[in-house]
Amino acid sequence: MPLGQDIDLEEKGITDTGSHVRGGIDTGGGLIFIAATSDKKIRAFDQKNGHMVWETDLSETGQAITSTYAIEGKQYVTIAVNPNPEMEFNGGYFTYALK
Repeated sequence: MPLGQDIDLEEKGITDTGSHVRGGIDTGGGLIFIAATSDKKIRAFDQKNGHMVWETDLSETGQAITSTYAIEGKQYVTIAVNPNPEMEFNGGYFTYALK
């Protein structure tokens, strides 16, 4: 199954096109996170079966491989996003805590 969508083609009713992907990261808990796709989403997949278990929208496209780190035993994933001058957004990071 293709990962991501080409937004321009999706607007024309063409779906399941896939998207350029820059890579992902796996966690010790068996998840793979991918966010560097052109459709402005971050997704988590089950490492054992490849099924998507979570996704959410980002304000802009992810620009790097997702990072993961822990603070006081709590794990986080972070993705850098592209700046968007039209939205007066200078780029930044989205960080999500894992349960």
